[in-house]
Amino acid sequence: MQGVVVKHPLSDWNNLKNFKLLDPEDGVPTESRGLIPWNKIYDNLEKSYKSGSLVIALMPHVFFFQRLYYLRGYTNLLKDFIKKPPQI
Repeated sequence: MQGVVVKHPLSDWNNLKNFKLLDPEDGVPTESRGLIPWNKIYDNLEKSYKSGSLVIALMPHVFFFQRLYYLRGYTNLLKDFIKKPPQI
């Protein structure tokens, strides 16, 4: 089950000063399973490598771009790409 974004926490850049970003050292965020710790990801890659299987590392659900517009809103994000405000 996945949630639906109903509010973009950084739709207004003034919200940035109070925004708490997840620590990237804690793992990779997923759509529905919370964070996957890096050691679990590395262990799975190592198991695939040792078994001779194809080693694949995925980024969930168009990860980077989608996370950006979840935070800013689609229209705001596209404007940011053009206007390049100092916050980015």
